Amino acid sequence: VNHIKNLEKNGVVTFNEILRAELQLKQDSLEYITIKNDIKIQNEQMKYYLSAPNDFVIEIDTIGIINIHEKVTNLSDIIAKAHHENQILKIGTQELKVKDLEIKSQKSDYLPTINLIAHYKLSYPNYMFFPPENYAYTFGFYGLDVKWNLSNIYTNHEKVKLQKLKHENQKLEHEELEEKVSFEVKKAYTKFIEAQEKIDMYQKAVAQAKENYRIVKNKYSNQLSLITE
Repeated sequence: VNHIKNLEKNGVVTFNEILRAELQLKQDSLEYITIKNDIKIQNEQMKYYLSAPNDFVIEIDTIGIINIHEKVTNLSDIIAKAHHENQILKIGTQELKVKDLEIKSQKSDYLPTINLIAHYKLSYPNYMFFPPENYAYTFGFYGLDVKWNLSNIYTNHEKVKLQKLKHENQKLEHEELEEKVSFEVKKAYTKFIEAQEKIDMYQKAVAQAKENYRIVKNKYSNQLSLITE
């Protein structure tokens, strides 16, 4: 802008060139502010995900980031990996297993309780006879002890039904979380592809700008163009 103002003072360019340069400067400044704020927001979001303290500093290494797309697999593999690595989904999977065990435990109340029992006794004197005999005797037995609470047959049905409803609710929450993770991955993947396309476009624009600069510079050297061009 200062350079164009000097040219305007010397009568080389018009005042419109100054306005155009200042407008371009404002646009670039606004874009720069937006980028800085986006980086700040992403840093805060990363600290939130890491449960890091407020004074935690994140330094981003951007070396080779342009060619990172060469390492990215297809979207379905990324979603599968995200589901496998997500800690909340891992917890949800374990909770579903717990609900399955609770249902099985509740169903077990339908069944009788069977215990293996045994007993051995040494007695003196021998009271098996009357009058008692003056010698010791042994007594023992073993077998199965079966107990069946008949009331559970009627009352346990509602308890099992309640456990199944809890399991179904847990399953729906797990599926909802899986959909949320898939959506976030798809959104990030779409933004990633968009960024790669922009990078390719910017690289072509840079190459084109260099070529245009070379042509105009040669024209200026041959006095075929003005310095403003």
